[in-house]
Amino acid sequence: MKYRDNDVELQPSGFTVESAEYEITEFKVTNGQDPDNEIRAGRKYTLSDGKFRFRVGRKGSEDVANWFNERIGGQHSTFGHDAGKLNFAFIGTLTVTLAEDKGVRRQMFVFKDIAFAQGHTGTANNWWFGQKGAERGESNAILGVPDATESLTPATSIFKFRRGGNGVNRVDFSFEMVDDWMKVVPDTTVLHEMVLPGTHDAGMSKLSHCFGSFATSVIHNKFTKTQDDDVYNQLKLGSRYFDIRVDYDHDELFTYHRTGDIGCNGEKLTSVLNGAKAYLQSRPTETAIFKISQIRDNSADTKARIDTLLGHYDSILLKMPAPTNDNDLGNLPLGDVRGKLIIVQDYNEYLDDARGRFRYRTAGDDSNSGHYLRIYDRYSNKYSYDDMQSDQIEKWDSHAGKWQDEVQPYTFLLSWTLTPQFPALLTPGYPSIKEQAQDANEKLGGVLHDRIVGSTKPKPNIVYIDYIDGRTGYIITQYNF
Repeated sequence: MKYRDNDVELQPSGFTVESAEYEITEFKVTNGQDPDNEIRAGRKYTLSDGKFRFRVGRKGSEDVANWFNERIGGQHSTFGHDAGKLNFAFIGTLTVTLAEDKGVRRQMFVFKDIAFAQGHTGTANNWWFGQKGAERGESNAILGVPDATESLTPATSIFKFRRGGNGVNRVDFSFEMVDDWMKVVPDTTVLHEMVLPGTHDAGMSKLSHCFGSFATSVIHNKFTKTQDDDVYNQLKLGSRYFDIRVDYDHDELFTYHRTGDIGCNGEKLTSVLNGAKAYLQSRPTETAIFKISQIRDNSADTKARIDTLLGHYDSILLKMPAPTNDNDLGNLPLGDVRGKLIIVQDYNEYLDDARGRFRYRTAGDDSNSGHYLRIYDRYSNKYSYDDMQSDQIEKWDSHAGKWQDEVQPYTFLLSWTLTPQFPALLTPGYPSIKEQAQDANEKLGGVLHDRIVGSTKPKPNIVYIDYIDGRTGYIITQYNF
């Protein structure tokens, strides 16, 4: 036999690995391929230049494959089937530390019962990867969940490991936020203490009943649409505060985004509410806040229709049937609102604590009657990122942390959104809301880290964005832990 250096690559996507270690807990090597006992339980390997190197001989055997199949099972490997012959197979603990990078905080994850194995295909040595009990993801991938007791980060992330369809000795991995991230937040945490992702013009993931010609409709796609995902999927991406603007049009209640008549309808309000209901019933550890506002033309009829429609969702609405000593909903502990949809509206009609119709109040409104949520929410009305950032940082300095104010406490909303300007938006090459949002969201993580971690500034309570995605949702929610 001949000892060989067997390298397997670990390639991250979307983040930077500071360090990684693999400790073997059990193993199987084809007879005669490790006379010096290089491979042994308790031996640790350190990732170097993106690779783990195992020094052992190579000879395929059914014994090793059977050992792997019995302990891991083909259904828990990235290939999704049992192995035929393998040179060697290891099971152990993989510890990965992520570096501070683009707003992703330094974190350590520990994965138990991770398997590396090597077989042979064609002229190449083909690596296998799996984890005991892992769920299958898409083709050639498994979903690995970090050990909650040993990782230094709460289990709000799920990792995707891919081996297959890439280099024969390469395991690609990425992570995304689990969509029920609130489950690891203590019940006693009050809403004011949290950092919630929020979605601006949340219903505008689709467009209908737009005003204008074809040329104008092109403008609508660039400057009226503000999200890629409907409200249900925004919840899955981490959002918990939703800007819901309502119009009654074409005999239905729609979300909408218009200036005067120019603009479009978005997702139907029934779809928005059905999405929230489905999400909260399937994930009872979570909560969501709908700010219902900017009723088109301040229509009394539209408000009445909204109230009637909300009655069909009574089972998921937070209600406060009895008076309390504190009317500020922001002081409610998370344990009291899990599984509930909190409705706050910016108009006085149909307010009823017992039915779950609460008042949205702006900072400066000193009325404390009825249950309410008081929020400082001032957008920059700028389309330049630098101008928007400067405006919002100034407001952050002046208004964050005021939920602890003894005179008039309020929630601070960081409005990380950009507003296209008319008539400049008619200029060829004027960037779309999506282009601007993607740039702003990419920079958001660094800003949050520099101010919260670097400068120890009070955290914003809500971070309001366009075009939420999984990475941005994760970057915001990590400041709850």
